[in-house]
Amino acid sequence: MQQTQYDTYMIEKHLKMIKDNSLHILYSRELKDLKFIQMLNIQCLKIVTCKNIIPVLISNTIKELHIENCQLSNIDTIYLQQLEILRLPCNKVKLKPQDLSKYKHLTELDISNNSGIDIMILQNFTNITKLNISDNGILDIYDIRPLTNLIYLDLSFNEQILYISTLKYFLNLTVLILNDNLLSDIYSYGRWNCFFLFTM
Repeated sequence: MQQTQYDTYMIEKHLKMIKDNSLHILYSRELKDLKFIQMLNIQCLKIVTCKNIIPVLISNTIKELHIENCQLSNIDTIYLQQLEILRLPCNKVKLKPQDLSKYKHLTELDISNNSGIDIMILQNFTNITKLNISDNGILDIYDIRPLTNLIYLDLSFNEQILYISTLKYFLNLTVLILNDNLLSDIYSYGRWNCFFLFTM
């Protein structure tokens, strides 16, 4: 077994043993020697902060990070220079501009169900192609108009979005999810390039 495969197996083995528990600290003793891990998936742990897994989260090899439903409030201590995919759904994250400035290679971002996200901080991440900002109480999407490389955009369950004229900037968009908003007319903004348009 190659080192990368071994690391992936070992980290999944350790995390499966503690998934869905009420731990407040995720100890890194078992994780610190996994030098070549490329994907880390943590779910349903009350870790609140990432400071307890710093030895893993300063890795230069991790390209995918998934922290879901962990009551995470910030990502200040995550330093993953090669990160391409970041998924933080169902947490309590309050993102600041400096939180994401470290991730120059980011192409996919899921910050769904984190109330209070200010999407203005995403303006400089023009490499993002897949963005999920559903269920965040967003009023409009004007602030993400620079993200012209988007091919997938999930705006569902924001419940307050009235206008989506900004979407005319997203010429590469092929998947758009709009359900559970207050939109009355989505076709008056011009032609759509989307292959899949969900508006239920």
